[in-house]
Amino acid sequence: MKLLENLNPQQREAVLHTEGPLLVLAGAGSGKTGVLTHRVAYLIQEKYVEPYNILAVTFTNKAACEMRERIAKLLGFDSPALWISTFHSASVRILRRHIDLFNFSQNFVIFDTSEQKTLIRECMKELNINEKQFPYQVFMRKISKGKNDLITAEEYGERYKSYSLDPSADVYYLYQKKLKQNNALDFDDLIFYVVRLFRKYPEVLHKYEGLFHYILIDEYQDINKAQYALVKSLADKRRNLFVVGDEDQSIYAFRGADMNIILNFERDFPEARIIKLQQNYRSTGNILDVANELVRNNRNRRDKDLWTHKSEGDRPICHEALDERDEAVFIIDKIKESVKKEKRKLSDFVILYRTNAQSRVFEEVLMSEGLPYQVVGGLKFYDRKEIKDILAYVRILWNPTDTMSFKRIINVPPRGIGDKTVEKLLEFSEETERNLYDILIDVNFLRNKKLPAKSVNALQVFKKLMEDLQKNIDEKSISELLEEVMDKSGYLQSLKDQNSVEAVSRIENLEELLKVAQEFIYNHPAADIDEFLALTSLSSDIDMMEESKESITLMTVHSAKGLEFPVVFITGMEEGLFPHQRSIDTKKDFDIEEERRLAYVALTRAMEKLYLSYAWRRSVYGFGSDYNRPSRFLDEVKDYISRTGEEKDMFASEVARPEIVTMEKKKTTFKSNFYRRGDFIKHKEFGKGVVMEVIGDMMKPQFLKVSFQSAGMKKIDISSIC
Repeated sequence: MKLLENLNPQQREAVLHTEGPLLVLAGAGSGKTGVLTHRVAYLIQEKYVEPYNILAVTFTNKAACEMRERIAKLLGFDSPALWISTFHSASVRILRRHIDLFNFSQNFVIFDTSEQKTLIRECMKELNINEKQFPYQVFMRKISKGKNDLITAEEYGERYKSYSLDPSADVYYLYQKKLKQNNALDFDDLIFYVVRLFRKYPEVLHKYEGLFHYILIDEYQDINKAQYALVKSLADKRRNLFVVGDEDQSIYAFRGADMNIILNFERDFPEARIIKLQQNYRSTGNILDVANELVRNNRNRRDKDLWTHKSEGDRPICHEALDERDEAVFIIDKIKESVKKEKRKLSDFVILYRTNAQSRVFEEVLMSEGLPYQVVGGLKFYDRKEIKDILAYVRILWNPTDTMSFKRIINVPPRGIGDKTVEKLLEFSEETERNLYDILIDVNFLRNKKLPAKSVNALQVFKKLMEDLQKNIDEKSISELLEEVMDKSGYLQSLKDQNSVEAVSRIENLEELLKVAQEFIYNHPAADIDEFLALTSLSSDIDMMEESKESITLMTVHSAKGLEFPVVFITGMEEGLFPHQRSIDTKKDFDIEEERRLAYVALTRAMEKLYLSYAWRRSVYGFGSDYNRPSRFLDEVKDYISRTGEEKDMFASEVARPEIVTMEKKKTTFKSNFYRRGDFIKHKEFGKGVVMEVIGDMMKPQFLKVSFQSAGMKKIDISSIC
């Protein structure tokens, strides 16, 4: 069969097993997307399954689009009826049809993280909760966890009513109340309400059970309890559930992902078949040896080893840097060298780090070298002020009860509506239980409330603007509506009037928003405004990543999941950084194993070349812990990596710094003029320091490069040593 001819035996077996539950344990780079897409194509082409009877779920819009394109290529045609989406997008689609059962309007909006933050702070203010005592992030985490555990605000309050000093239940209750007033849902609500919908209204569940004959779930190791409940309810009747995952790549426990769900698949579906995909198509043999050796140290996993038909390739290299700047310079130099000698493109390279803060020094060095780069995981496109402002206009036009958006743009650009006027409107809204838009259009009400004439006139100008934008809205495409909002609101002109570099950048971002809208129209010709708004709310920074852009990519390891690059640099491989100190402090095997899985994900992004680096000193931690030991993960794979420099073994006690934690840890008696790296010295002016480099003849060195506790890196004459 032509459809299956490019698949290996295990992949083919997974595609052909159409009936009953199937777990495909797909190692990194083993072609899981190909298996998913071929299986969908096989169901349609060979089993004559109607496209609308198939639900395929993945975790990013980008992955969903790629899957749809690949299926269309395999079949020779596109099928819009095929349900391929993220969990959240599928949930939005279901809720648009049934949310009225929970007393929401079908034109509900989706609040993103920043809007959640604002709303929670409003709740805290209303409840007189001191943010210094209770940071808003605490409530965001607790509410999110409550929803992912399928606990309503009322149930949460009942469960934790004895915790009198913890106001979380009150915040959760008020937060949900305010969401409803705004006809809004947050991200967690989307799945939360669908699960509740299926449990409370069996007839609705029956409808979708009947609709989805075959269900396919990608990245099954990353699902949380709410997503699991959704999948389980849809699949329980027909049992045609196909899940793909790899517990070795489970790295999102902090977001509520529960790895036990994939580990317990056979318990949930005793009749399930298990197929392992272990042939890797991405990486060279030496890279896979490192990855396999590392992850073997985890106990909570199924046994599997990746292998490849590719060549062994270059042995992964580990570099010890003096400090974080030295680390950055080494990496950028390697990139420049590779571009020059191997004719590589800048887009072939990715620099991975454990925490966002590590990007700073790389950005500084890249800017000084004049090399283009993109940071994935910084400020998201849809989080930029100008984007949120324009979309807020559209959201009000779609959903006039959206108070958050109303407050955001009522005086943007400035039109003479001050904070006091807005406060008054909010008071009127509370008193009358009317939304702000309804109050705005009631001129007599405003005048009777004795608002200043100047304020009333300004509000009327805003009202007229919104009415003009509302005219014939159903006849406008989303890109036409966006252009009209930018123009008629005066927003675009106000940016042009600023005549600054920042304003130009903001205008460029608005132009990019128009391009996004035009692409959306092209790909979804029948879509409504609400579908575009859902896209903007649910889009991730990975979805906006510019793959074709000729630039070096910088990102966290978490952001790199699912991506691949010819050359990968994994930085900051130090105890306390990778693995992170939080995981070390808990003293729990699970937390260290999650960090090791994260390192495994980082390693398996590399196709051809892999570099690992660590810095002896890293200023981010401050003195006392900035002399760092190499990561335990390096020790676990030391037999499979080479290192830069003359030293043969970075972990041997006679080389480098076996016991160094603080300056007082090692006492050295200096004899003659013989010094080596790792020795402690005391300088007449700079005090205590560590020898980083010997310059000159080893027996009679003329100079030493020394990292001092108080003065940083210095080149000194040996005669100045006490």
